[in-house]
Amino acid sequence: MEKRHRVLHHTGNGDDFDPQDYYEFRMEYLTGQVEKLLKIGKIDEQRKIKVFAKEKQNLEANIKDMETLEKLNKDIAIIIPTYCGQKPWLRACLESVKKLGYFVLLAYDNHFWSKQTVGHIFPSPKVMMMADAMSMKHQTHITNLGISYLWDMLYGLRLLRGFGFPYVFSINGDCIMEKPENFPQIIEMMGDADIICCEYTPEHRSCGTFAMLAKMDMFCGYFDQFVQEQFVHKGSLEKMLYAYIEENNYKIAPVKNSAHKYKMPDHNADWSRIVGLRHLHAEHVVRREDRLLPVEQEYFDFGKQFENIKEDSPLHKYYKTGDIQHLEQWWTPLT
Repeated sequence: MEKRHRVLHHTGNGDDFDPQDYYEFRMEYLTGQVEKLLKIGKIDEQRKIKVFAKEKQNLEANIKDMETLEKLNKDIAIIIPTYCGQKPWLRACLESVKKLGYFVLLAYDNHFWSKQTVGHIFPSPKVMMMADAMSMKHQTHITNLGISYLWDMLYGLRLLRGFGFPYVFSINGDCIMEKPENFPQIIEMMGDADIICCEYTPEHRSCGTFAMLAKMDMFCGYFDQFVQEQFVHKGSLEKMLYAYIEENNYKIAPVKNSAHKYKMPDHNADWSRIVGLRHLHAEHVVRREDRLLPVEQEYFDFGKQFENIKEDSPLHKYYKTGDIQHLEQWWTPLT
């Protein structure tokens, strides 16, 4: 299959760029130049070591860039719509989806209209660097989360469609897959359909939207129409997606649904059983309200800039000590 994006070999022979070939070419050239400079005293052995070390760093950088280019040539891209309220779970989300080996785009919501600092708005640089790229929409001031999500997705999908990806996997930033190695089974289940969602309930005319795999053109068409009809009342995001699929005669792959609407893990549901899909933010709320053990610590990040999940919170103290008294404080309803 012809590649959509290429970097050509340094010789101009029409082959693909090879970082190792280029490194050897550069080292051959530099070795001759360095030896000449050593003989006339222009540089010393210490400088020689630094020059060669820098070239080794360039090799490693080129290898990483070619790995990204390889992902840009795959059929599937990943988009993660997210915002500052999902920061505690975003690292865990990225860790799980990166194992798929696809290009990952963070569609990050723009909260610069608020009085929050940059540190409150963005995740840590370490977390941000786990994604391959990031998009950010213009400022939207309406408090309706659906409108923000609409524009986050529209910006990100336009970018990914520009790179020619025929398929896109969307997963919210507060969700994880505990068994991402089984994702090919989701692709197989999709078959020749236009979309497969984490939940599909025709009797309720609804599709789950926090994890779904879709054909790019179909998905972009949905959000293009969504932006036009954002104030036309058609119900929830899930019902709007169902209506769009039905009205345009698109094909959706059937799935076995969760009995819990994915607020808690349900191993009888297809996405939970196959890829270990979990909605951590929803679990966090349910576990607190029902006085259950919290989400596993490995999936949580804490910080002074996280609302209600600060480093001195009862939940953080419980993780550090295992003392049930701290859980009692966490279970106490907020007033």
